[in-house]
Amino acid sequence: MNVLDRFQANFFSSGIQLINNGFDKKTIDGVLKFRFGFTHGIFQLMDVFGIDKVFGRYASLGLNIPDIPENMYNAYHHNKDMINGFRNYIDRTSLIPEDDIYDINPYDVISPVINLASFLVKYVKPADLDMFLKQDYGSQKGIFSMADSIGINNIVENLDKNYKNTGLIYINHVENY
Repeated sequence: MNVLDRFQANFFSSGIQLINNGFDKKTIDGVLKFRFGFTHGIFQLMDVFGIDKVFGRYASLGLNIPDIPENMYNAYHHNKDMINGFRNYIDRTSLIPEDDIYDINPYDVISPVINLASFLVKYVKPADLDMFLKQDYGSQKGIFSMADSIGINNIVENLDKNYKNTGLIYINHVENY
């Protein structure tokens, strides 16, 4: 299994969980772009990659495919060329910040990803995970400096809160980081 693909899948899962909690993709992407300073949001990248490729990747990794509303699945590009698409694709409507980006706790988006990154350091160098976040999402910070800024206690508290609210189990790897 490619650990960077697993890392990417965790971002997509976080976003889809928020979709299933009633938020829209533009708002979720806005949290990453305007509250964390990323140049790309989760759903922008999902659309660039091609949603069929994203879910095909989930299956090849042996991961459960999260439920996504059918109308949303149908709205995405399919079989899109990742390299050509990534360089040429800009979703202009997602460049406008939305006031409702403050309705989402930003830790709900990033905590599961930081948690997974803390586990993945057994298999990949932390610098590689940092580089991935900077390259794919255009983040100014790597995942671990972001974790330090947020605070490990805040991340663990968020994971525990989400477990109580959703039943999703996250092993708190960050406690070992």
